[in-house]
Amino acid sequence: MYRPMLIALSLLLLLSLTACSGGQSSADTDAGPAGGQVMALVKKANTCQAGDFNCKPLSDLKKALKKQTAFTAADFNAYMQAATSSGAQSALVTTYGDHMTPEMLDAVIPLMTHEDWGLRRAAQKAVAAVGNDQAVTALVKLLDEGADDVRELIPVLLAEKADSPQAKQAVSTLKKLAEQSENSALRSNAVKAVAKIDGKNQINWLVRIAKKSDLEAARESAIRGLEPWADQTTVYNCLVDISKGSNEQLARLAKRIAVKANEK
Repeated sequence: MYRPMLIALSLLLLLSLTACSGGQSSADTDAGPAGGQVMALVKKANTCQAGDFNCKPLSDLKKALKKQTAFTAADFNAYMQAATSSGAQSALVTTYGDHMTPEMLDAVIPLMTHEDWGLRRAAQKAVAAVGNDQAVTALVKLLDEGADDVRELIPVLLAEKADSPQAKQAVSTLKKLAEQSENSALRSNAVKAVAKIDGKNQINWLVRIAKKSDLEAARESAIRGLEPWADQTTVYNCLVDISKGSNEQLARLAKRIAVKANEK
C-alpha cells in the first residue's frame, strides 16, 4: 500500500522540479563555465570596450568562452541581452561566430553597423555564416544602405552566397559601387563579387573595368575574374592588350592568364 504511494509522490516531485527548471538556459544557472559563471563574466566585461586589451574582465570572459564545448542559441541570446559594451559583445560574437544558428540572428544583425570596426566585421561574418534567407537579405540591405566603410566587406560575403537569389539581385548595386564608390577596397571587392556571382553574364562589363578603371585594384580584380572565360575571343584579346600595357604588374597577370588559356 505504501510503496505505490511513495512512487507516486516521487513522480510528482520530479515533475515539479522539471517544471521549475524547464524555462532556464544554462546561462541562467551556476552549472560551470557554460552557465552562470559566463553570465557573471559578461556583466563584469561591460566595463570594457572592444579595443581594451588590458581590461582583465574582458580577458577573463574570453578565456571562459574558449573553454566552452556547447554553443546554444538560448545561452548566446541570454548573454547578448546582458552584454552592453562593445568588448563583451565582440567576445561573444567572435566566439559564437562559427556556431551561429538562425535563432541567433536577431541579436547579431543590429551589430553589423556598429561603430567599432572589429565588432561590426565579426557580426557581418557571423550573419553570413548562417547563410539563410534572413541572413543574406540583411547583407543585401546593408550593401544598399550602409556607409562605404561599413559595407566594405559585404561584397566578399555575398560572393560566398553566389547561388542565392538575393545575391544575384544585388549585382546592379555591386556594379554601381565598383564604378562610383570613393572607397578603394569596396570598389575592388565589388568587382570580385560581380565576377563570382554573375561573371558569365558580365564579361563585357568586366572587360571594360579591366581595361579602363582608374583604380588598379579594381582592374586586377576584373582580370582575375575573367580567367574562367579567358578562352573566349573577347576576353583573350583584352588580356593580350593589357599584357602589352605600361602597368607591369597587370601586364604580367594578364599574360599569365592568356598563356594558360592558349595552352588548353
